[in-house]
Amino acid sequence: MTRRVMALMFGLLTLGTVLRFQRVLVDRITANYWFAKCMTYEGPKEATAYSEQLPLEFLRRAPIEPWDAFSLRWGGAVPMSQGTVFLHERKTRTGSKRLVAVDVVGTTNGRMVQFQSHVFEPPIGISPARRKSAGIRVLAMPDAEGRLTMQRGKPDLLDASHFVIGYRIGERRGDVDGWLRDDDTIVLEVRADAATRPAPSPGAITR
Repeated sequence: MTRRVMALMFGLLTLGTVLRFQRVLVDRITANYWFAKCMTYEGPKEATAYSEQLPLEFLRRAPIEPWDAFSLRWGGAVPMSQGTVFLHERKTRTGSKRLVAVDVVGTTNGRMVQFQSHVFEPPIGISPARRKSAGIRVLAMPDAEGRLTMQRGKPDLLDASHFVIGYRIGERRGDVDGWLRDDDTIVLEVRADAATRPAPSPGAITR
């Protein structure tokens, strides 16, 4: 009788271990599937990704399916964000592929916008993606009359480390430039003149 009980308990423990491993395996495969979708995400053209002074019930940004799905499977929660303004693959100057995600997470008086950036190294096989960096950058947007809105950012086809987030304040238009650096941090700078694209300044590193 004792042997039967012990055998049954061992069988249940083995089954529990197998089920847990199976759940982890399914979660990793699913997370990696959505990671691949994030790397090639484009979204609707000219879509508004962020708009200030939204009613409270719409304060949180509309879900970005691949970003939310990946974050939920990878970290157990969707991003806290008021607008995902960039989501796509970028490369370092040395050619390393990374997933770059940038969200607006808050604003302060004087039109100071708080950006949250995440940089992930792609998974290999069923291993999980590795987050290489996460940083907050606060940018002072131009002083102009009107509501601030931002479009979904676009990758630069000529510079694989660079991306551009268009913004509008009333009738004034401009861009926020972003760069993926070789140390896996993100540089963000406001460019008021959309006709030029400056190089990142040494002091503009996200911390």
